[in-house]
Amino acid sequence: SKLEVVVVRRLLAHAALCRRDEALVACCLRLAAARLGYGTTADYLAAIMRPLAWSWFTVYDITTLLLVAPILSDGTAAADPWVGGGSAAVADPRVVFLRRNQGSVLLPLVIGDLQAPAEMVATLLGVQLPALLSEHVPYIFGTLLLLKAAGEGRWLDEVARNHLVGGNMDVEGDVDRQLSNRTYLFLANMLLDVVPDAEAAARLEGLTHGSEPTAEAVAGLPTV
Repeated sequence: SKLEVVVVRRLLAHAALCRRDEALVACCLRLAAARLGYGTTADYLAAIMRPLAWSWFTVYDITTLLLVAPILSDGTAAADPWVGGGSAAVADPRVVFLRRNQGSVLLPLVIGDLQAPAEMVATLLGVQLPALLSEHVPYIFGTLLLLKAAGEGRWLDEVARNHLVGGNMDVEGDVDRQLSNRTYLFLANMLLDVVPDAEAAARLEGLTHGSEPTAEAVAGLPTV
């Protein structure tokens, strides 16, 4: 709920700004997670991270958020698939948190045209910013399209024109490419549902190895 997000944001902000109370806040959130049926604090916070991140960046910044990364990743570091290999940087709780919540953190940064914080996220994750943004096109623009459908189309228009997006990616090309990829997957899933396995496998082979699906490859299905 909206109240839940506000309470969690205030607890995290208190932990970030009053470091001596970090352990107390961690215990409070651990208890809340357990009472609500989540295995760890990180699991609980991940469930509300999109509205939480949005709410956070209306008041605070990425640096303040990462101060409480140990709380945000509480319970996940030991099991995180990226932790290991003897690299201290990989085990950094900031990295663990960002890897699990990339889209939720990037969305408000993209909407706010916050170049420096986005570059910080990319640096911590060890990737180039254009590649990071391109990877999250479905999440970012999917959310913006939902907002547009709800009558908030200005967000999509502003993001398409802002410096962070326009300076680091080909918006039209990336969106078209993602839509094309998902069209192929959609057709493949339809084939697997409505034709025998052997025939589906043959047609799927044509979809995945050809430059684009032909009318013959998807006979009986509407052309997209």
